Amino acid sequence: MKKWIYLISIYFFCVIGAHTVKADIIWEPEDSFYKNHSDECTYVGRKFIANGPDGIVLVYKNPESSKVKVRWQNGEKVWIDYTYQDADGITWGISKKLGWAPMDYMDPVYDNIAFQEEFEAEIKKEEGLLDEQYIQNEIYFWEYPGSKDFFLVSPKDFEENLPTYQAVFVDEQGKSWGYVNYYYGYRDTWICLDQPTDDINQLYPNGLPKRGEQTVERKFEGERIEPNSNHNLIIFVGLLVMGVVLITGLLLIVWRRK
Repeated sequence: MKKWIYLISIYFFCVIGAHTVKADIIWEPEDSFYKNHSDECTYVGRKFIANGPDGIVLVYKNPESSKVKVRWQNGEKVWIDYTYQDADGITWGISKKLGWAPMDYMDPVYDNIAFQEEFEAEIKKEEGLLDEQYIQNEIYFWEYPGSKDFFLVSPKDFEENLPTYQAVFVDEQGKSWGYVNYYYGYRDTWICLDQPTDDINQLYPNGLPKRGEQTVERKFEGERIEPNSNHNLIIFVGLLVMGVVLITGLLLIVWRRK
């Protein structure tokens, strides 16, 4: 009986551990080209804005296929998971099951990464813990200071563990913001340390601060970027030649023996 209890306990903790690990695993595309070139791909995990010639971005089956799977209208926002650089130096981005698009036709949406790049000199390393008076409140976790995107989180749902921050930024109005690297599944977010329970209108009653630049339509010269499908053709021809050489060699050996 004790043995069965012991085995069940081990199984239970293994299952719990497996779920814990899965929560932090980066999603990988169910895409044959990605699987064959995963070592050559770079994780991006950012949202981009389509900005291609003639008002559209063509999305292909893969960087070596001319088959168009979908068309994105300029201005459409799309999440790019990974990028791949082909033999010609062209970078391609994959978006879930939609396909691959030339990254030359994609502009990054202003996000936390862009914010940290823009205000790198003003973000100071400073560790701290949110004040205990907010344990029973709902706290706003923002994508970056001055963003409209947020998560509303209650510390009481997480055993009353308050979020810790690793850096501080003081905005144009003198408000202090704490950068939270990780808090129960929430990654790379910011909390207004002075007003953690206030919404965007309460934080900025006179309007949001300016962040980044708006995407402008570019002028494109030359032909549209398309997949180089010659790569597969070269491989096919090479294999065909090798097959002919091998068969010819075998026939010669047989002929000489006769």
